[in-house]
Amino acid sequence: MQTKKYILSYLVLAICYGSTFLIATPTFAQTTTNKRQIFIENGRTLSNGITVHFKQPLFNVAEGKQTAKLSDFKVEFEPIKQYFSDLEKQHEEIIFYKLIPSAKWGDVWRKHVRTAELVKITDMSQLYSIEFKKAVAIDEIIAELESMEDIIYAHPPVQTLALKEPNDNCYNDVTPCFTSPSFSDQWNLKKVDAEKAWDLTTGDPDVIVAIVDPGNFVTTHPDLQNKFILSANTNTQGTSNIAHSNAVSGVVAAETDNSIGIASLGWNIRIKPFAFNDAGIPGSTEAQLIAAYNDNAVKIINCSFVTKGAGGCEESFNSIKTAVGNAIAMGKIVIAATGNLKFPGPCGFPFRPTPADYNSVIGVAATTFADGHPSNYNYGREWTDVSAPGFRIVTTEGLGYNQISGTSFAAPLVSALAGLMLSINPDLTRVNVTSILKSTAENLGNPDFFGAGRINAYEALKYTLENYGGTLSGDVLLTEDLTIASGKTLTIEDGTTIEFDSGVKLTINGTLDVNGTSANPVTFDRSGGSDWYGILINSSSGSSSNILYAKIKNANYGLSINGASPTVSNTMINYCGTGVLIQNGAAPKFTNSTITYSDYNGVACYGGATPSFGVFPTWGDNVIRRNGDRGVYAAYSCTVFLGQNTLPPSGGRNSIYENYNANGYQASILYGSTSMAEKNWWGSSSPSSSIFENPSAIDYNPWWTGSDPHSSRPLTGAINADTETSPVADDNELNETDSLNQQLWQAFILYQKAKYDSAMQISRDIIKLAPLSDEAFSALNVLRISHAASGKPGLEGYLTQLIAKHVGEEMAGVARLNLAWYALGQDNATDALVKLQDNIVSFSNNAVERITLFQKMVVYLLNLGDRQSAEAAFSELQTKYPNDPLVVEAQRLLGKSTPQNQQKQLTKLNTAELQRSSTALSSHPNPFNPETRIQYQIPEASLIQLRIYNLMGQEIRTLVQEQQNPGTYSVVWDGKNDSGIEVSSGVYIYQVTVQPNSPDSRPFQKNGKMLLVR
Repeated sequence: MQTKKYILSYLVLAICYGSTFLIATPTFAQTTTNKRQIFIENGRTLSNGITVHFKQPLFNVAEGKQTAKLSDFKVEFEPIKQYFSDLEKQHEEIIFYKLIPSAKWGDVWRKHVRTAELVKITDMSQLYSIEFKKAVAIDEIIAELESMEDIIYAHPPVQTLALKEPNDNCYNDVTPCFTSPSFSDQWNLKKVDAEKAWDLTTGDPDVIVAIVDPGNFVTTHPDLQNKFILSANTNTQGTSNIAHSNAVSGVVAAETDNSIGIASLGWNIRIKPFAFNDAGIPGSTEAQLIAAYNDNAVKIINCSFVTKGAGGCEESFNSIKTAVGNAIAMGKIVIAATGNLKFPGPCGFPFRPTPADYNSVIGVAATTFADGHPSNYNYGREWTDVSAPGFRIVTTEGLGYNQISGTSFAAPLVSALAGLMLSINPDLTRVNVTSILKSTAENLGNPDFFGAGRINAYEALKYTLENYGGTLSGDVLLTEDLTIASGKTLTIEDGTTIEFDSGVKLTINGTLDVNGTSANPVTFDRSGGSDWYGILINSSSGSSSNILYAKIKNANYGLSINGASPTVSNTMINYCGTGVLIQNGAAPKFTNSTITYSDYNGVACYGGATPSFGVFPTWGDNVIRRNGDRGVYAAYSCTVFLGQNTLPPSGGRNSIYENYNANGYQASILYGSTSMAEKNWWGSSSPSSSIFENPSAIDYNPWWTGSDPHSSRPLTGAINADTETSPVADDNELNETDSLNQQLWQAFILYQKAKYDSAMQISRDIIKLAPLSDEAFSALNVLRISHAASGKPGLEGYLTQLIAKHVGEEMAGVARLNLAWYALGQDNATDALVKLQDNIVSFSNNAVERITLFQKMVVYLLNLGDRQSAEAAFSELQTKYPNDPLVVEAQRLLGKSTPQNQQKQLTKLNTAELQRSSTALSSHPNPFNPETRIQYQIPEASLIQLRIYNLMGQEIRTLVQEQQNPGTYSVVWDGKNDSGIEVSSGVYIYQVTVQPNSPDSRPFQKNGKMLLVR
C-alpha cells in the first residue's frame, strides 16, 4: 500500500569518546524533504532534491530561519556560488532548506548525558537540503559537489517511511494480541482489501452507525471512548455481563491509527449505542430499534442478533418487523447477522433469522480465513445477501481485547463498509448500497452459504464512485483507473491531494467538480517515479465540469479534453508530457491558469477543438510558458480564441512566451485552423511574426503593449488570484465592413455572451459566402457549439445538406466531421464512428482522411474503451501517413514508446498543407472611390480565379482566371461589373480561389470585404 502519512525522522548521533558515549538528539524541522521521491529511470537516479553538508558556513542562513534562495546569500567561495547559479539556469530556481534551523556554526560542545564531561560533536549547522522545481538527474550533480573541497558530502534526500496502514498493535502484529498457527491478527481487514479502500476514504465522522445490541457497552474502552456518541436517546446498559456489544462496536469503529489495540474498517466513522434487555423491560429490542431510527444522525443500524420465541426456536415478531420496517421507510440502512449455532431439539436447521430474513434488510453470513463456511453456522440463500469474515476476529471486549467468532462480527464489517460508502456519497439509498455490495462481492461459489459472495471494500468504494458519483477528500491514492459514469458527478473538496500510481488515469464521462480554494487547492500528482496518465474529460456530460484552484503535475497529459466543454480557472498544470490536449470538437474555457514546463506542447488542439482562453467580459490572464515545444499547437480545423480587442475585455492579457520550439514558435495554427489572439503578451511589446508558425492564420495585432502583465506570477507552487473584470462599456456590434475573419470572431463573442441565434446566423452566412475558406471551417465549429449550448435542433439537417451540396470537396469532409463531433457531444460514440467511417470512404490521401483516422482511434480508445479497435485504426493511420505528426500523438495516447528521432515530429510541417493559410489577401484603399487595388499571394503554381460578389452572393465581376506561378500579385477593380456598368455604393466581397497544380495540394479560397462609397 502506498504511503499517506509522513513520519518525522530524528537523527541520533552516537560518538565514541574513550569508554563513554555521547547521545545527542538535535531538533529537526519538518521540511518538504519528507515528501520527496527518489526513483530510477533509464539507469539514472532522479529526485527533486539532494542533501549537502558544507565544511564551513558558505551559505549562512540567519538563526531560526529555515529556507532561502541563492540570491539571499552572500557567498564567499565563488566556484560553489557559480556552480549553483549554473544549476538554477538549467533547472529553474533552487530552494535551500537548513535542516536544523536552530544550529549555530561553531556550537559543537555538549555535556555527556552520563558523565557530564564536555565532548565535541560534529557541526550540523551547515547541513542543507536543496530542492529543485522538478525531479532531475542527481548522480552527476552529487559527484561534482563531492569533488569540491568545501563540501563534506552530498547524497539523495533521506526518505522516510509513510504509513496509511494503521499503527495499531493488533493490526500490524507488532505486538501480537493473539497467536494462531494459521493467520495473523486482524486478517479480516486484509481479506476485504481494507488498505486499498482507505486509499479512497477513511470515512466521514458525520456518518453514524447505531449498534442495537443486548450487551453492555463499556464506553471507557481506550479504543472506543472517542468513537461513541452518547445522548439522551442512547442506552449503554443491556443484559448483564454480556460483552458482545463492545466486540461489535470495535469491528465497526474502533479508533484507528492511535498506536494501540485494533484497527477498524470504519476508521473515522462514529457509533451510537442502543443496548436492549431481552427480558421485555422498557429497554427492549423494539424500544432501542425505535430510538435508533428516530435518531436523525443515524444512517445505518447494525443488528448482530436474531430473535427467538419462548420455546427457544426462531420466531419473527411483528413489533420487530414493524420497527425495522419503519427504519427502512425512513431511509435507514439495516444490516443484520444471519446467525450461528443450531437451535436445540425440534427447532430445525437452518433456521430463519430475524431481522436478517426481512427483504429490505442486508443479511450477512460469515466466512473463514480460507473463505470457507464455518461449521454449524446458519445458512440460506433467502436471507443471505453477502458474506464477510467472521471467524476468530480480534476485537474489543470489556476494557481489553479478545478473539471471537460469529456472524455477529461479520455484519458490523458490512456496516462499516456501508459507512465508508456513505462517506463518499451520502445520497446512496438502501437499494443502492445493497446493489453495490452484491455487485462487487467476490464470488465464493455457494449462494446458500455466502449469498453474492464475500465483500471487497475497495471494489465497493470504487464502484460507488464510478457508477453513483461521490466526493473525495483528504489524501487519496488511485492504484487503478477510475472512470466516472455519464450523468454522475465526482466532487473533490478543497485541500484534497490525489496521487496516481504509474499509468493510472481519471476518466470523467460524467461531471468533474473540483472545489479548490486559493488557500487550499486540490492537487493531482503522481505516486512514485512514473508518470500517471492524466485527467480525461469526455463528451457532453463533461461539459458542465468545473476545475477551480487545482494543481495538476507530472502527468502524461495534464488535462485531456475530448468533445467536452469544461471550465478551468485558477489552475496550474506543470511538468506534464502535454499540458492540455483538446480534440474531437471540444470547447473548454480557461481563465487565470498557468501551463508550464510541459515536455511537448503546453496546449495541443486537434479536430475541431474550439478552446477559449478568456471569456467575455473578463481577461484571459492565462500563462503558457516554458513548455518544451510550442505554447499553443492547433491543427485540422481548430478555432482557438485567445482574446479580442474589445471593451469589456473578451480574453486577451494571456502571457505566451519562452516556449522552446527549435524554430522559436510560440504558437502554430495549422491545417485549416484559425486563431484570434489580440491583446496578448508574446515576450515582447512588439512581437515578430517569426514566433508564429503560419502567422497569417493567427490575428495577434494589436498585442499587449508594455511589460508582461504576469511577470510576478509564480510558474509553479502557487495559485493565482481571480480574473479581473473590466467595468468599461460594451463591445462594438457587427459592422457591415468587417472582414470574414472579424465576422467569425464576432460570432464567437456572441456565443460567449449566450446570444446563440445571432452566432449561428453569422456562422451560416460565412459558410455560404466562402465555403472553402479557413473562416468557413471555423464557422462550422462556432455553429456546432452554439447549437449544442442552445439546445435547439436543426444542426444535423443543415450539415447533411452541406455535405450533399459539396460532394467530394473538403467542406463536405469537415461538415461530416462536425456531425461526428456533434454526436460525441450527445454522448453517442457509435453514431460518431458511423460518420467518421463515411468520411474515410469518401476521402483518401488528404488531410480530411488523416484527421478522420486519428479521431476514429480516439473515439475507440477514449469514448468506448475498445483498445483493439483503436490499435487497428492507429495501424491504418500509421501505414498511410507514417510521417504525419498525428502518428506521434496517437502513439502517446496509446501509451506506446516514441522513438527519439520522432519525439519532435509534432514540430514538422509539410508546406503543401499550408497553402490556404499562407495566402495573404488584402485591398487598399478600403473604403474606396472610384477604385481599389486587391493584392494576393500564392505559394505554388495554381489556377487562380479572382471574383467580386455582392452581399446576396451574386457574381459581379471576374478579374482573374488564369494559371499563375508562386508569387505576389495585385489587380485593380474600378467598381464596375462585367458589363462595364458602375455598381452602386455598398459592401462587396472579393474572393480568390486557388486550385494548385500539385495533386498533393488542396484547392482553397480566401475572402475579403470592401466598401465602395460613391
